[in-house]
Formats: sequence, structure tokens, C-alpha cells
Amino acid sequence: MTFLERQLPDVLLLTSLTVARSAQIHQLNEARAVGIRSTASILSWDHLSSKALLLTQREDRKRARIEEREALAAQARQARLKDKEQTVAARRQARDAWQATKRRQRQRQQLNSRLADYYKRLTRPFTAHR
Repeated sequence: MTFLERQLPDVLLLTSLTVARSAQIHQLNEARAVGIRSTASILSWDHLSSKALLLTQREDRKRARIEEREALAAQARQARLKDKEQTVAARRQARDAWQATKRRQRQRQQLNSRLADYYKRLTRPFTAHR
């Protein structure tokens, strides 16, 4: 159990975080991990722009993982949409092929029917007209 977990303060107020290797960064990470609200005082107006939003490396990695998950989810949605479009296209092709086959079968039946009628007329017994 760490010091902050034992003490459980309402707020952790850190002094200026202008030094890159400050131990306060570790305290900030620990406070955020435990769920303690934390803030840092700004030493001067010169440092205000660099401390506008304090993100630690852990938060950067977490944000990067979230963005990566969102990108993967978007790719999955696009892949599903593409698969759906390909499925629809394949169904259309199958339907068109089936309809073309049916059309050819009807045409063959009609041609066979006409040929049969013609053959019957040719083979009918000849009767002389008077």
C-alpha cells in the first residue's frame, strides 16, 4: 500500500512540474491510479502553455491504445460493409445467371414447339384438293 493509498487525501496539490525528472510525475501517476484528484501549480506565465494539459506517458499510451482500438473498429466496420457489398453483388450475379438460364430454356422450348408444329405439317398425309 502506497503513501497516497494510506492517506487518501481529497486533492493532491503538486508544486511546479518544470523539471523533467521530477518525482512529482510519479506522485501524479499514483494519484490518478488511485482516483485522487490532482493539480499542479504553475511556476510562472512562461510555463503556462506547456502545462495547459498535463498528460503523463501512461495516459499517452492509454490514449494511443484507445485510438488504435477505434481505428481497428472502423476498419472492421468497413470490412463488414465491403463483405456485405460483395455478398449483394454475388447474389445479383447468381440471380442474373439464373434468369439468363431460364430465358434460354424458354427460348429453346418455344423453338422446339415451332419445329414440332412445322414437322407435323410436313408429315401430314397428302390429300388432294378437288
